[in-house]
Amino acid sequence: SSCVSNQSQPPASFFSFAPDSTSAAETEKEENNPVLLPSPHSAVRLRVHFLDVGQGDSAFLQLPNGKTLLIDAGNPGDGPFIADYIRSLGISHIDYIVATHPHADHIGGMAEIISKFDIGEIYMPKISHTSKTYETLLHTIRDNGLKIHNGTAGSLLFNHDDCRAEILSPDSSVLSADLNDASIVCKISYGKTSFLFTGDISSAIETRLSNPACAVLKVAHHGSDTSSSAAF
Repeated sequence: SSCVSNQSQPPASFFSFAPDSTSAAETEKEENNPVLLPSPHSAVRLRVHFLDVGQGDSAFLQLPNGKTLLIDAGNPGDGPFIADYIRSLGISHIDYIVATHPHADHIGGMAEIISKFDIGEIYMPKISHTSKTYETLLHTIRDNGLKIHNGTAGSLLFNHDDCRAEILSPDSSVLSADLNDASIVCKISYGKTSFLFTGDISSAIETRLSNPACAVLKVAHHGSDTSSSAAF
């Protein structure tokens, strides 16, 4: 994985895991090295890019089979930065988009991304919101002839090349509740390594997740005290 700020150029190296590798923490402990670099001998890799969009979320994943996944797109105004970063990787097609929930700090730049890239599948929770940002996103999806898949617990985005992406939440019982708790929670596993993207869920939803154990956790709600309980 990598973390990049919109104030700097894209990094030159990334954490990278082969399908039978140990976890990031185990590898770092063994090598006593704070920076994990991709192996030049790895035939396939999973690369996870965490983008610095301030008080917001955006992560871009390059999958082992060459496909790509974008989870959230920061705030309104972050679209150009995210688009430029993805283009800098030589990518013009995004196979999967996950918009975890309708708040503007998660979907703010999504309309611009959809307008500027070839898009495959889009996953969103089946909830409604009346903000201008959300309405603009829905219009952009419609105008580009795309459809929205309902992102519900148990849905499988993909499962290939020892890489799997599953939605752990929400289920139907929370879709009429708080927008944060209706966030799509997505777990991406590659061999023994897994990443958990939790949107803005609260500790109440965390307790309901099936098999949340992971090597890398994107903490919920930007580290809010309503999430990431001691028990979790």
